[in-house]
Amino acid sequence: MLRRLAALGLGAHAVLGACPYQNYTSTFTVSYCGQPDAILCIVDSNCKPTVMYTKKIDVFKDSTLTDQIIIKDKAQYLAQLPRLSNTYIQFFGSVRQVGDLSNDSMVALLDFQGNPGIDLSKAAFPSSMTRLSLAQCQLSTLPTTVPYGQLSEFYGWDNNFTSLDHIDFRNAVEIKFNSCPRLTTFNNVSVSNRLSKFYFDDSNFTTFLVDQPTYTALQSVPTFAVGGIDVSASCKVPNTIQPLKTKYSVCVMPASTPTMAPVSSVPGATPPAATTSTTQTALIVGATLGAVAIVGLCVAVFVCYRRKRRAAKPPTDTTVDRSYGRTETMVVDTSSTGHMASAAFNMEELELLRLDERALFKVQSIAQGAYGEVYRGEYKGQEVAIKCMLQGKSSRDDILNLMEEIKLTAKLDCPYVVKTIGASWRVPSELQMVLDSVKPSKTMCAVGS
Repeated sequence: MLRRLAALGLGAHAVLGACPYQNYTSTFTVSYCGQPDAILCIVDSNCKPTVMYTKKIDVFKDSTLTDQIIIKDKAQYLAQLPRLSNTYIQFFGSVRQVGDLSNDSMVALLDFQGNPGIDLSKAAFPSSMTRLSLAQCQLSTLPTTVPYGQLSEFYGWDNNFTSLDHIDFRNAVEIKFNSCPRLTTFNNVSVSNRLSKFYFDDSNFTTFLVDQPTYTALQSVPTFAVGGIDVSASCKVPNTIQPLKTKYSVCVMPASTPTMAPVSSVPGATPPAATTSTTQTALIVGATLGAVAIVGLCVAVFVCYRRKRRAAKPPTDTTVDRSYGRTETMVVDTSSTGHMASAAFNMEELELLRLDERALFKVQSIAQGAYGEVYRGEYKGQEVAIKCMLQGKSSRDDILNLMEEIKLTAKLDCPYVVKTIGASWRVPSELQMVLDSVKPSKTMCAVGS
């Protein structure tokens, strides 16, 4: 109610020319809000604001400390998204039609839940989007306007789908179609070895036709949940029935069958080769582990030095004013038992180091510790080392420590120490540190200011 009154209190909004949303009774937009700190608003057919959203009031942190905003007020048309980065946006039962969202938006995580019959036929999505949910929308077919090839996650659970045909999910790490009992056809849907979660636990497939690369990728998916698969009546020559996960059988196309084109959603991104010689792999693994260990040692030394310096200083009061995107200070406990315990995530500190996660590929796990894991990988054709947290080991302190390590190693200025290329994340709990895989020869280094 206060939000609505605040919007109405603005008075008549001065608009030059006709309102572009006059064909809709209500519209989500940004351009016609008329309030300096507004990140989104609902306007009527005359472009007069009726409901207002601000970052200070409406954006909050979820359990992973990711910024999120959940919109439950209803509007007929979604014309624009908030101009926010590193923010999860959910429209819960609030939208009937989606327009062109591709301009002037950095939104990565977008969720349309409980919007029955939502019209996406004229939708366009931002190139920054990596996750999309269309859950509980009573959809019978997948929208053709969605850029599936750029998504790392797609959630289509609890819908009326009957068939998935010719969809490129090769950048996906998670595909979720739970509670879709009418779904019986999985036809030429492509995935890659990036996929880690495959949820179709209520779907009993009578057609499950995949190409050879997808078949190979599905064999190694850690989480694979389907209701059942029986292709005995649908698999025809030259396709062949092949075992999958020992429990299922699927229909696989011949290796020569043309299917999806090479992944091209990310300029310069090419999936890494599946094999390499034993000797080459051993050299790369040894060099990478040595490089990561030396970087860790440099960071440990520097952190100890900096903590000693900070121990003599009183805690600094910090506050974050998110109303106008202005970052100030935050309360930080500098005691030995509470180091960074009360600090919140400010991913903007890593923004200049952020890499395109769609161009980053994990090839092989080469080391694992109590809290983290190191992979050999590729980024836009360059061999890299990827350090990430283990599942279940991404507490607040774990994330903050990895953030600190990335920031510190990025300042290392030494020709003999492996270079930190940058960082990649979708949400803070999935933060990854990306390093050059060049083997260092010495450990003396300097840290830039």
